[in-house]
Amino acid sequence: MFHVIDVDSWKRKEWFLHYTKEVPCTYSSTSDLDITNIKKKNYGIYPSILFALSKTVSEMEQFRMGLNAEGKFGYYDMLSPSYTIFNETSKTFTVTWTQYDGNFSAFCERYKRDSSAAKSRDKFLAKPPREDCFSVSMDPWTRFTGFNLNLKNDYSYFLPIFTAGRYERVGERFIMPLSVQVHHAVCDGYHVGMFLKSLQKNLDQL
Repeated sequence: MFHVIDVDSWKRKEWFLHYTKEVPCTYSSTSDLDITNIKKKNYGIYPSILFALSKTVSEMEQFRMGLNAEGKFGYYDMLSPSYTIFNETSKTFTVTWTQYDGNFSAFCERYKRDSSAAKSRDKFLAKPPREDCFSVSMDPWTRFTGFNLNLKNDYSYFLPIFTAGRYERVGERFIMPLSVQVHHAVCDGYHVGMFLKSLQKNLDQL
């Protein structure tokens, strides 16, 4: 369900107007995730990351804000991940999505079907897109320390964008970089910090 926000009576009105009208601003933050728990339990890395991101997004309203199909600003009750699947033949990717409902086992089963179908496609989209999705991509070839996407100049995209990179072993741990890109009108550094803290907890408890 989508809830429209009345910006004029919204407690974040001043910040929202400043970062949409006066100083339009998005920003990204790159941090290391500890995925040791996933590796030790031999879970699939990509579906585990997608599930943990979805669970954390569901916990924080700031990461579920955007424009609906009618162009109205508000927030969703729940979002599912829209993500990229690499095509070994064409050396490009296909975008698909998997329904999130809070059940890890069920999510992994749906992910297997969705990702398998996407691998056989040579199109940009594997299935019709949904507006109640946030974007995730995986760059397993690069161990980056910073990552930034340049969005179009009207700064009207408020949903978060996540990019994960190549993980590496550091001592007894496995570390993966994650870039979080957000719109400053709806999300401050504090919220990103709380998101990453909660995300790590969800990964550790998966």
